[in-house]
Amino acid sequence: MIRPLESLIATCLRGGLVEQRLPFVARELAGVRTVHAYRVRANGLCLYLQHATPDVDGLDQTFYQGMFNMPQPVATALSGLGHAPAALDLGGNIGLFGLWMFGHFPEGSVVAFEPDPRNARLLSRTIEANGLQERWSLVEAAVGTKAGEVRFAAGEYGSSHIASVADSGALTVPLVDLFDYTPGIDLLKIDIEGAEWEILQDDRFKDVEARAIALDYHAQGCPEEDPHRAAERLMTGLGFQTQAVPQEGASGGMLWCWRDATDDR
Repeated sequence: MIRPLESLIATCLRGGLVEQRLPFVARELAGVRTVHAYRVRANGLCLYLQHATPDVDGLDQTFYQGMFNMPQPVATALSGLGHAPAALDLGGNIGLFGLWMFGHFPEGSVVAFEPDPRNARLLSRTIEANGLQERWSLVEAAVGTKAGEVRFAAGEYGSSHIASVADSGALTVPLVDLFDYTPGIDLLKIDIEGAEWEILQDDRFKDVEARAIALDYHAQGCPEEDPHRAAERLMTGLGFQTQAVPQEGASGGMLWCWRDATDDR
């Protein structure tokens, strides 16, 4: 079946995000869910992704749409640290945030949390392919406010999530307490499909030292009717300034949140 012109154009544009453009476009047009490695054109780092899946949408969001493009105050806050930032990546998926991070802060470090077995396999291969094992680590666990185990709906790519009663066939995965990992952290990225609300409302969150937070918030699990307002209220109440990142058609959204470099918390 011939693809609509708009789809062909989008695929070609996405192919331009990697150095191996023609193989990428050909494999994506074939529609077969095969895994391949590519060099991201923006920074030369290696990425493993699976074609004909939401992995490709994530590549587009990160390196074309600029999901993690920092507002100037965020860049200023992080550049004023006096050292390369240490980041936590909650919802590591296949490693797109980590690749963005090392593209901007080559001497930084990332601890990524990813409980979905498929995502974790690709993320692990990406870490190894870039030789970053010393500064980019993977914790194969979900993140919450206590340690233990939790039911997890896997196999949904970037939308895998802590399971609800309606999720049949969920896996049991390790659950770690986020606050065991936050001391000394500079940058926190959160994209955990609704599990963020419990973390944001935990009394310990006010003591997290991060200068900047990239918060992807969701309608699922939101304590209020309006997730946009709830996220803004929670983060400004914790002393952060915020800037929204537009996301078309999303029931949630993303906020960049930061504290001034002069804030000596």
